[in-house]
Amino acid sequence: MKMTINFTDAKEFGAFLPAGKHTVKIKAIKAESTKNGYPQVHITFADKEDREFTHYQSADFEQGWVRNWFYNFCKNAGLQVEKTNFTFDTNDLIGKPLFVDIKREYNEYSDKYRNELKYTAKYEKEKADNWNEEYPISPEEQAHKAKESNNNAQSTNPFAQPAATDNPFAQATTDTADSTEDYPF
Repeated sequence: MKMTINFTDAKEFGAFLPAGKHTVKIKAIKAESTKNGYPQVHITFADKEDREFTHYQSADFEQGWVRNWFYNFCKNAGLQVEKTNFTFDTNDLIGKPLFVDIKREYNEYSDKYRNELKYTAKYEKEKADNWNEEYPISPEEQAHKAKESNNNAQSTNPFAQPAATDNPFAQATTDTADSTEDYPF
């Protein structure tokens, strides 16, 4: 089978930061709107092994919690933040070191575990060696992954036969209709 695919906008999968505490540098910051039109900032962090994590942060500065988050984020990144109308270029944050804590949480809506930024902390060189720690996968997540991979294995095999318990007609005692006169429509 011959296929033609336009890979112009295709992106390579990268190495991703797992849940845990990491020493990172800010690799990129990009402002966009959400699908619903709300302002958002995408902040990509990378560790020394070039593993990445992208955090999607609301940029609706009318919200107090958003202003508080950006105040602490900029301060932790080493900007001289003032408690006035503060103007800065996001490019000033590129390359700044930070400590981040990434947590893994179950999302009921997507039925998946996702990594989320828990918080950022100011980088301190003397603490950097003790900061890096990857969190182990919880027994709950392991069980969820096993269940998910089992479901995927069954659904990806087009020749798999349903288990007797999955077949609602397994206990049927009558034959199927032999003529169209037996159909109710």
